[in-house]
Amino acid sequence: MDYTQLRGIRLSKLRALRPILERWLYLNASIGSHWARYYDDCPWWYNERATLSFLAGAVWRAGGWAFEEFTAGKQAATTRSKPSVRTGRCDINFGVGDSEYVGEAKQCWPLLGTSANPSREVVSSLEAAERDARQLTEMGLPCLGIAFASPRLHVKKRAQIRHELATFARSVGLIRDATIAWVFPLAAHDLRPENPNKQYIYPGVMIVVRRAA
Repeated sequence: MDYTQLRGIRLSKLRALRPILERWLYLNASIGSHWARYYDDCPWWYNERATLSFLAGAVWRAGGWAFEEFTAGKQAATTRSKPSVRTGRCDINFGVGDSEYVGEAKQCWPLLGTSANPSREVVSSLEAAERDARQLTEMGLPCLGIAFASPRLHVKKRAQIRHELATFARSVGLIRDATIAWVFPLAAHDLRPENPNKQYIYPGVMIVVRRAA
């Protein structure tokens, strides 16, 4: 897998997700580039709920369907032999072709260009999403943990952006059994917010998906 490319897909066991991820790449590349050029904005530096909407949009564009943010029964953690079920919220239920899934999502903003390994933050978000997803087994569907990673790089390290993005993508690519897609549009390689984080560039987004149950 060539992680030096600014967009790509690495499938693991969830091969049915390919058409969705292809549309997800397109949406983020096209709309993200347009927003970056004309509005100094992007879809991926907001929050989990906003980022999840692009995944739902990709499902619809792939000929599937998606249902978001709905009330569902969740298995509460317990030491008793019979698990208790509480009412909670499910992030997304979606289907494409003959496949249907239910999932929980988390978002992180890893900092690139430091001595720390930014993929650890992605793993932490993925594992948190998986813990939540495992509470949805009452629905009788494959449960997915979904992590969105919107990496950031200090503006002083702008000249290293291609190298840092490739290193980050390669590191995330080592996550066991994970299906991954990433997109870092050229138009976003100088994109900075007008807020306390304006010293950082937010060049794109990655999605990491793994079956939790």
